Amino acid sequence: MPATAKADATTRTVLIGRMYRKSRRIERSEVVRLSQNRITGRNSSSTVSGGSCTSRSCGTKPSSSPKMTRTRGSARRTRGAIRVPTRIVSPSRTVTSRPSITTSQHLWEKDIPHHAPTVRFSRPSSTRLSRTPRGNEEQRMTTASAQDRDLPDRTAGRRGVRPGFVLTALLGAPIALLLSWPQALGAERLPGIAQLIALRAGLAIALLITGIVFAVVARARRRWSIAAALAVLLLASSAANAGVLLARGGGATAGSGSGSGSGSGELTVLAWNTLGGAATPQSIARLVIATDADIVSLPETDEAAVAEIARLVAVDGKPMTADTTRGPEGDADIPTSLLLSADLGDYRIDEGAGSTPNLPSAVWEPVDGTGPRIVAAHPLPPLPGMFDDWDAGLDWVSDRCTDPDVIIAGDLNATVDHLGSVLDGCRDAALETGASAVGTWPASAPPWLASPIDHVLVGEAWEVRTASVITDAAGSDHRPIVAVIARR
Repeated sequence: MPATAKADATTRTVLIGRMYRKSRRIERSEVVRLSQNRITGRNSSSTVSGGSCTSRSCGTKPSSSPKMTRTRGSARRTRGAIRVPTRIVSPSRTVTSRPSITTSQHLWEKDIPHHAPTVRFSRPSSTRLSRTPRGNEEQRMTTASAQDRDLPDRTAGRRGVRPGFVLTALLGAPIALLLSWPQALGAERLPGIAQLIALRAGLAIALLITGIVFAVVARARRRWSIAAALAVLLLASSAANAGVLLARGGGATAGSGSGSGSGSGELTVLAWNTLGGAATPQSIARLVIATDADIVSLPETDEAAVAEIARLVAVDGKPMTADTTRGPEGDADIPTSLLLSADLGDYRIDEGAGSTPNLPSAVWEPVDGTGPRIVAAHPLPPLPGMFDDWDAGLDWVSDRCTDPDVIIAGDLNATVDHLGSVLDGCRDAALETGASAVGTWPASAPPWLASPIDHVLVGEAWEVRTASVITDAAGSDHRPIVAVIARR
């Protein structure tokens, strides 16, 4: 509806109300007068809006004057004019007068006093009509009363960015960064963060679900800013974790019977945590033969088991030497064993290199000094009460990477996120070949969901040709990892 039409309708409504109140006053005085005339038996007349009135009848003619009798019924609007029916009740009969008003402009000029107050209507978008001083016939329309302007605009928050959204986003951004790339803050080995990023796929799924929940809450609630900011942060962190996994690649997986073999000048390295004998010597020997491995790192495998594996492999025509370490003191309950191809020559443990704390690791060096240094590593896991030893174990592995002619294999209980400085001197075989997102622990979880904590690392003197995770764990809680490397 145009503004002029709205103003006209509002003016009519105001005038009808004024006429009704005026006619009520006249009606009361007229009823008293008619009653007195009947008692005295005299006829009297009175003027009602410019007409005449008797004891028998009282008719009201349309008057050119805007003054009207008091009405008692509801107003009726007709096209081009406003008619207000008036019913006057007397002791003798009911007399109805119908004064008419020709135009709203006429009413405005003649009937409404110039000191009329502002009229307000309680509507969602209220209208206020104000009267200017005499001589000025301008009508002004406003879209909100003073009372409405004092109320908060409940739709404003949905049109723009609320301060709560911005504040929550600023405070939550560092946390989202910790959950996505803690290396940026040097927090990859902090308690809690270390465990979360070890399972990036599970973390991404959890963040995605939580972010969707907060998005639904933000959609349903009027105070949506905080929930919306949390939803954005959680979904962004989930996408970042998924992006990291995609960048590292799903890589190659292989069954227990598939082996790459090693060509001229190449070495095949196999690492498998056997869970203290859960994987039998026979199953380990079959994997060694299938992959044609030259270096086999076997954490949690004792002397008797590794000797049996060497015997079974030799029967198949591949002679290997076996050795086991139980730490510098020789009393560790959980040993670490190593199998080396006879083609590599004689090796011995470097006692001066030491070991990772509380779980045995060792460095084997060639007796004649012409081969690579080989490390079978098994640091402690990052469990409560073991964080210092776990961190020290990774530092020990990092120190081994200062030698460019080094080969490290084993269960490091860490992903490439935790290795940090370790990768400054060494390269991860799975990361080099796009397989570092394939999980090796636990074997009961799908490879895309498990944590890739078993590694083959090489120094600068070596390059990685292939790397893959063996899907058949054969009883262990770890999946084996095999890599083919060659000298540069």
